[in-house]
Amino acid sequence: MNDGFYVKRDAWHEAIASMGSPKPRMLPSNFMGQEAKDGCKYYRYHTGVHWYLYEVTNMNTRIKHYEIIDRYVIGSNRKDMRELYPWEEPTLSEIQTYSNPYAAMERFNELHREL
Repeated sequence: MNDGFYVKRDAWHEAIASMGSPKPRMLPSNFMGQEAKDGCKYYRYHTGVHWYLYEVTNMNTRIKHYEIIDRYVIGSNRKDMRELYPWEEPTLSEIQTYSNPYAAMERFNELHREL
């Protein structure tokens, strides 16, 4: 006598399993700043596992600087997961800023070597 039961996986279960772990919406490669970063244009200079390096141009003065931004993900379900923009906390308090692109790239590489 068999007291157990067997649940057959249907196509829906197979589709969910094939999706793997949820992927958050990534920051775009370029965007305009808002709130604390209003008036700045961001251009992705380099992408890493845990950080982004963006070239940031002040639209009024045309002065450029470079920001290393931690990749923070928010959202609890697959549909709402996204990375935080540089003006959102806790990202805003963790940004490393450089005026020299070579110094920024060197620090970016150091961060990856420390992993």
